[in-house]
Amino acid sequence: MKKLLFLAFFFVILQNLLGQVTFYPPKIEISDHTLSKFLTEFTLAVGKKDSIFIKKHLHPNIFMGFDGDSYGTEAFLERWTFNEPDSKFWKLMEQLLKIGLPSYPENSNRYTIPYTFSDWEKQDSIYDPYSYAVITGKNVNLRDAPSLESSIVGQLEYDLVELLNDQSTSSESNFLGGYLWHYICTVDGAKCGYVYWTYVVSPVRDFRMVFEKIDEKWWIKILTQGD
Repeated sequence: MKKLLFLAFFFVILQNLLGQVTFYPPKIEISDHTLSKFLTEFTLAVGKKDSIFIKKHLHPNIFMGFDGDSYGTEAFLERWTFNEPDSKFWKLMEQLLKIGLPSYPENSNRYTIPYTFSDWEKQDSIYDPYSYAVITGKNVNLRDAPSLESSIVGQLEYDLVELLNDQSTSSESNFLGGYLWHYICTVDGAKCGYVYWTYVVSPVRDFRMVFEKIDEKWWIKILTQGD
């Protein structure tokens, strides 16, 4: 027990010494021209809701989760109601692209978006990816209640924050079924409050998409959340 109390005390002291931590999107330099071309085409396809392009690049064994029915193009198209004009897939893709692209590992045949997942390991290991998230934006309002009508108590910019969702009291949910508002605190404990969900990105809890190059073609190989 004494050891646990010491570790907890040490962690608090360390947070205060470090001050607030930020996690900005990296500068993108992609040496593989085939990936650059694919990413441009993919972004345009999302903007136009070009289902033909997406289907063409869906890997036959696309992975979506760890249960037995979460792989394959047929399961993918059914899960995301892909053939319907209001498919949630397009909103999710717009969100992933807006968050930001990761750095590119030289000569890699895999590329995972957004950067909050791929580049998380570059953060200090004391920040648990299940308990912390990134505020993805500038001048993001921090509020004293989960409502756009509530008072603004501060602003954040690509801050690393602790998720305290046991205090997220809003009864509403976003289009993916998650919290509409997140109750967070900056890692130095200086600011706490509610942030609208689109600006709060967890490296593990939120969605990520993996592209993989096979025989000189880039495929959409994984779309999942959690681990």
